[in-house]
Amino acid sequence: MKYFKIGSFKTDITPPVGYLLAGHTARNKPSIKIHDPLYLKCVSISNEKETVFIITSDLIGFSPEFIKSVKNEIYKKLKINPSKILITASHTHTGPIMEDTYYYSEKPLPDYISLLKKKIVGGIIQCLNDKEDGIIKFGKGRVNIGIVNRRKKTEDGIKMMPDFNGPIDDEVSVIKFERKDGSPKVIFFNYTCHPTTLSTDIYEISADYPGVAEREIENYYKGSIGMFSNGCCGDVRPAIIENGKFKGGSFNDIERMGKILFSKVIEICEKAEIIESSDIISLLKNFKFPLEKSLIPENERKLYEVCKFYREKLKINLSEKWIEFMKEKLRKKEKFKDYVKGDLHLIKIGDIFILGLPGEVMVEIGLKLKEKNKNLIVCGYSNGLIGYIPTENGLKEGGYEATSFMYYLYPSIFSYDMEKKLIDASFKLLKNGT
Repeated sequence: MKYFKIGSFKTDITPPVGYLLAGHTARNKPSIKIHDPLYLKCVSISNEKETVFIITSDLIGFSPEFIKSVKNEIYKKLKINPSKILITASHTHTGPIMEDTYYYSEKPLPDYISLLKKKIVGGIIQCLNDKEDGIIKFGKGRVNIGIVNRRKKTEDGIKMMPDFNGPIDDEVSVIKFERKDGSPKVIFFNYTCHPTTLSTDIYEISADYPGVAEREIENYYKGSIGMFSNGCCGDVRPAIIENGKFKGGSFNDIERMGKILFSKVIEICEKAEIIESSDIISLLKNFKFPLEKSLIPENERKLYEVCKFYREKLKINLSEKWIEFMKEKLRKKEKFKDYVKGDLHLIKIGDIFILGLPGEVMVEIGLKLKEKNKNLIVCGYSNGLIGYIPTENGLKEGGYEATSFMYYLYPSIFSYDMEKKLIDASFKLLKNGT
């Protein structure tokens, strides 16, 4: 049997109390206490030729600028190529603000961001000094922990309401990293649901249901690290409902959901099969997510027409700040780019494929990708957050997922053929990794 070299690392990244939490503008007061800690975790996997790193975090996401900066620092210190490091976030909505967008009235805390970078670099170093022989096992299963699609078609357009006929992804993917003695060292698992369980009137720091699942895994497998990654959950959220509408959940809800997920992860772990191949491949491709050129305003008259289209056809309530930003750019005669850059990241370990995508990807895109490869794990919120990545129908129908272009100050929604181009590019990357 061929062994991999496996390293791991875990550190507390809980922010200070007294600052805004990320994810909901309805939370307009600072956090008041820590309900449960937030963690950064890392696993390194090596064979004779290659080493790759997977980092998970109990955070809402990272800006592309943060990812570039931290990977540059890692290269400067350790000469590790950025393509070898996949950095993901769970997307918890009860953690610190991580992006400098006008969506938030506060900005990220500079000291926290600086310390977080140091902790990521330190985690890489510790993984390199923690290597030990081990094997890798892989398995999948299905469980609905209480999730539902959140895009409901109504006479007034798409509303954020429960749609039990809408698509979800209830697949659980698990990679079990074992030491030579058979004890679990790292349990990496992937599930697809927004960590938006907790009510917006709760002002406590929490990792939401993924943190519960990780905690329970680590309690069950003593000496292990549980690592959660989210899938394409752009339009999937917890099914906490009252009178046909979503309502805020409680800490009991995150305990319930997290423990259901934990139980399925353990079940899969016990049946997981050994990966025989020791191949490791890591490919990083910069992809230009195209914007809809026909909706990029060339002048203020076109901006007025575009705004009318958004309001009447897509039922989008446009932000006045976005409109003023666009007007200012047009007055200065600045050119708008017709794309947004983002990284597609493929890591192959034996016969397992992990695809990292840089945003809040709608679930149907993930389902289409996984249809073609039974050993594929798709991780959203990877290597930076560029906003929602909707399907073609999601863009044409409108709704919340189509509106994030405003918060990121993009000049238009993504193009209608973006979904196809993204899937084609992802399949090409998978093909190159085989």
